[in-house]
Amino acid sequence: MGDHQIVIGRLTPNATSTESTHEQRQPSLHLLSRENSNLYLNNCVPLYKAALKGDWTTAKKLLDKDPTMLRASITKGQETVLHIAAGAKQTRFVEALITLMQPEDLTLSDQNGSTAFCCAAAAGATEIARIMLKKNPSLLTIRGSENMMPVFLAALLAQGEMSSFLYDELSQAQHVFNWDDKVALFFTCLTNGLYGKTTSNSLHLTFFFYFFKKKNVV
Repeated sequence: MGDHQIVIGRLTPNATSTESTHEQRQPSLHLLSRENSNLYLNNCVPLYKAALKGDWTTAKKLLDKDPTMLRASITKGQETVLHIAAGAKQTRFVEALITLMQPEDLTLSDQNGSTAFCCAAAAGATEIARIMLKKNPSLLTIRGSENMMPVFLAALLAQGEMSSFLYDELSQAQHVFNWDDKVALFFTCLTNGLYGKTTSNSLHLTFFFYFFKKKNVV
């Protein structure tokens, strides 16, 4: 077929996209070492439980006791306390936590390469995403698991409100999508039943112009 052929089945982002890339930053792994097994049990496990429940009072006491846990992995999956709280959609907990952090601390990734912002995107925690973006706007384009941007993670997991929010934020930031990425994102939304319900107007326009500008669709 023609030069503008698009394969609908490709629903993952283009790893060779021209967008800016960010070097992944890893949290400290010192609490996962065998020598620190007692610290892990006495500090990391309670902090993990507090983050899951949104118990900021308990978490703050633990972090005051050992501030290194703020930027350290507290699970075997190398997740930080921010990863846990964001994935558990504990909005007020995250809001309080990031006041203790530097913007670059929000870019720490787990063993799968995902930031806490990616966890929020996957969970559909839109308010948490807003809070985190105010602290560090670059989180929008930092790729996570399987080299996917947060907006793709949200769409793949059928998080309609989050997908729309992230796409609009990217548009307002004048992020330049690779065209194939844009089309792949649309078909991801279509496959997961998001199109026409909660997807953004700008993504609707992408689909409109796609059919007027492209001749061949596979």
